[in-house]
Amino acid sequence: MPIEKNKPRILVVEDEVIVARDIQLQLKELGYEAVGHATTGEQAAFLAETLQPDLVLMDIQLSGAIDGIAAAQIIHEKFSLPVVFLTAFAEDDTLARAVRAEPLGYILKPFSERELRTVLEMALYKSKAEARLRISEAALKAVSQGVAIAGTDRAILSVNQAFESITGYGEAEALGQDYFFVHGALTDEGVADSIRRAFGNGGEFSGEILNYRKDGTPFWSDLTLSPVHNRQGRVTHFVGVTRDITARRLAEAKLRLSEENLAITLQSIGDAVIATDAAGLITRMNPTAERLTGWSVVEARGRALPEVFRIINAETRATAINPVQLVMERGEIVGLANHTALLSKDHKEYQIFDSAAPIRDMAGAIVGVVLVFSDVTESYHVRKRLATTAALLERTGEMAKIGGGELDLRTMEVYWTLETCRIHDIDPPVAPAFDQVIALYSPEVRPAMLAAVRSAIDQCASYDLELPMITPKGRHVWVRAQGSPVIENGKAIRLVGAFQDITERKQAEIERINELRVLEMVARGAPLAEVLTQLVLNYEGMFPGMRGSVLLLEPSGRHVRHASAPSLPLSFCEAIDGREIGPAAGSCGTAAYTGKNTIVADIAVNPLWRDYKSIALAHGLLACWSVPITGAAGRVLGTFAFYFSVPRSPLPEELATLERGAYLASMAIARLTAEAALNASVEYADSLFRFMQDGFSVLDSQGVALDANPALCQMTGFSREELLGVGPPFPYWPPEEYGRIESAFVET
Repeated sequence: MPIEKNKPRILVVEDEVIVARDIQLQLKELGYEAVGHATTGEQAAFLAETLQPDLVLMDIQLSGAIDGIAAAQIIHEKFSLPVVFLTAFAEDDTLARAVRAEPLGYILKPFSERELRTVLEMALYKSKAEARLRISEAALKAVSQGVAIAGTDRAILSVNQAFESITGYGEAEALGQDYFFVHGALTDEGVADSIRRAFGNGGEFSGEILNYRKDGTPFWSDLTLSPVHNRQGRVTHFVGVTRDITARRLAEAKLRLSEENLAITLQSIGDAVIATDAAGLITRMNPTAERLTGWSVVEARGRALPEVFRIINAETRATAINPVQLVMERGEIVGLANHTALLSKDHKEYQIFDSAAPIRDMAGAIVGVVLVFSDVTESYHVRKRLATTAALLERTGEMAKIGGGELDLRTMEVYWTLETCRIHDIDPPVAPAFDQVIALYSPEVRPAMLAAVRSAIDQCASYDLELPMITPKGRHVWVRAQGSPVIENGKAIRLVGAFQDITERKQAEIERINELRVLEMVARGAPLAEVLTQLVLNYEGMFPGMRGSVLLLEPSGRHVRHASAPSLPLSFCEAIDGREIGPAAGSCGTAAYTGKNTIVADIAVNPLWRDYKSIALAHGLLACWSVPITGAAGRVLGTFAFYFSVPRSPLPEELATLERGAYLASMAIARLTAEAALNASVEYADSLFRFMQDGFSVLDSQGVALDANPALCQMTGFSREELLGVGPPFPYWPPEEYGRIESAFVET
């Protein structure tokens, strides 16, 4: 016979070698493959495990510890391989033992080639059929759906484990039962009749039916009933596959209830609601949405959202972005931009506020969008008017340098207008917390502020304070803070007030006081060094953290000398003292050389300080602003300078103050220098008066002697005391000359 493409593999177990070889040759002739030969039961078991043949041809009578029957039992139990026995004996006891090994056939020796082929083909066929049956049984047990096999009389023949789990009936309890034994009081008889007809006419059934478990609880089943036909086409039995869909039916019922509740809610809420599918086509609208858009839900359903929900920017009139598009792109809740207007089908315009959110399925995929919006036309116009008023107030406050503020005494939250933020150098729109507001002001005035707020809370009293502060940006300012409580039920609930930048006025007041102090010192003839020191101290008080310096130019006009620097390190003053002025001689040397303001915001990088920056930086001096002190005809007398420990440039008002200080220094220097020169002249004239050889007398307008020099006393013989207070005629005049001298004196 022809050899098959995949020849069956057979293991021969025969302790007679010649017989075994003959069997192997016959197998080859029949188209089989003899994969091995064993002579003992132990060897047979080993080769069966190793070679995994399709069939084992086993001699019952084997030498050794175990015979063929025992070996066959081992092979069948361990490896599930089919066995066909070879035997020359047919005793009853031997056959009884052989049956327990579950062989697939017997061949009696001697045998013909035809007998061998017939038995082997039957055994191999039966082996494959049993394997398929085992697979089917395993599959039946593994499926999650319940399977019940019934005869044409509806008696149940077999059920799987899933059926047992779903119904609660064990296999022994179900076998033999009528297929309808799981039906109950609420089972739909119409559906049950359809199943009966399928059994009666050999047809199929597919549908949902309410069944009952063993414990009496109902469950919904999705049932498919199919007939099984034999080769002649006759129905032999039915296979019913059932799936427990109770959870789904409950979810559907819950969903229906939810849908009904949603429909009621959408009908009753005041906000407009539009739902779309993932393509942006409208699926649902509530009455409010119908009213605002001018479209009925019947007209709108299936239309693209922008066709029904036409929105624009109310100010620019540009078409707004479709919110469905934004939701689909971002996958999150989005809101419309400010100033959104809805144009209705009936040519009305509404200001709206809305948000759109994605609708997701159980897997999280976006299947649509829900849009909720409300008519805010009236409140929009109110807000717009309020915004216009607020902008006007902000602009007015900016021009007047007056800002507003409010403190909620219940929450201690602070609200400031833009101008108030500007005054305090706080970036709007976020106002600081109350304790941060207090911390902005100088430590010495904080108790007064807290006391004023406490008085407003406890006694409902207003307050009006003028307070110094250093802003977060380092500016030194003065602020007028006014506040009044808002009373509710006899209790202060808010403080409202105003803040005004009064820095210019306060600086002017302080400057006037300081100038008067300096001018008083000049008037009473205080030494120039004391006057200049007081001047520097005055300005250091006006600018905390600043250290001032006055340098005076030598008469040669080439070098500067320190006149006053009360807060600068002595070692720095000594290092700078006597330095030559020039075009790049630091701030002061350059200002003295050019006669112009010299502002250096960062000493470390400015080329004017190239030869001096190591000295300055070593003493922590990082910025220096210098202004020349000029006298008559613009002649430079010296410099007035501000030093800082941080890099910074002056504000316009700070530079103006520095220039004012230089002018005041110029006045003091000029006045005291002139007075010193006058005193020197007086001393020189007095020296001449006393040491001249000629006699002199100083008289008042009446001719009374105020003074007399030594030469006159020596000439006349009178002492100075005798001559003082004497009027004409004087005792030293010759009598005969009285008339002539008196006439000359009167004429003079």
